[in-house]
Amino acid sequence: MLKVILVDDDIDFLHELSESLTRSGFEVETAENHIQLYQALETVQIDLVLLDIGLPEKDGFSILQGLQSWRDRIGVVMLTARGDTGDRVRGLISGADSYLVKPIDIAELSATLHAVARRLPHRITSTCAQNNRWSLLKDGWVLQSPDGVSKSLTGQERTFLKALLISNSSQKVVSRKSLMRSLGRDPNIYDDHFLDTLVSRLRTKIGKSFPLQTVRGKGYTFSEKVFIDQ
Repeated sequence: MLKVILVDDDIDFLHELSESLTRSGFEVETAENHIQLYQALETVQIDLVLLDIGLPEKDGFSILQGLQSWRDRIGVVMLTARGDTGDRVRGLISGADSYLVKPIDIAELSATLHAVARRLPHRITSTCAQNNRWSLLKDGWVLQSPDGVSKSLTGQERTFLKALLISNSSQKVVSRKSLMRSLGRDPNIYDDHFLDTLVSRLRTKIGKSFPLQTVRGKGYTFSEKVFIDQ
């Protein structure tokens, strides 16, 4: 169950939204200001912060800057009555994962929170950790190494790895053409640079232990077993 903390100085709104999110399957904490938020983050496992911009003591933009030390393990959705495009852009540039304008549709909010959570690398189930193998988690948005190090993936990296690992279940070579097709590219157009750049970027991100092998003239193979959480 995902844990969300709502940060808003409107007590009635906090209570109403907390009940709605609880009915939608979230575990909910509340905070009325930045101090209560930071205290909760120090003591409770939080997955997502739903942060109002218009707070009286310290506004949401300033609070967002103060969340940088937690940003590797939490998602942030800005929630505000301000519909100005400039505010939306500022929120996203400042590091928010999404930005919604009040009044909020609970179905849209729930979908947004789940979408943000899928990109978070920190919440790994005990089953995955016990596998002691490479794991593709969060519907493919996170790759975890056997020693527990997790890396978030971009859209192209996710598509490439899912196509490779699902086809590579028996550790056979997956052709470049097949991978190009999965990435939405014309497999008949020979484009070494595209795949080579993508693979190079993945190797740099994951590190020396990354068991992706290039089979010259054929394609790629993943030399270790992988747990795929779908």
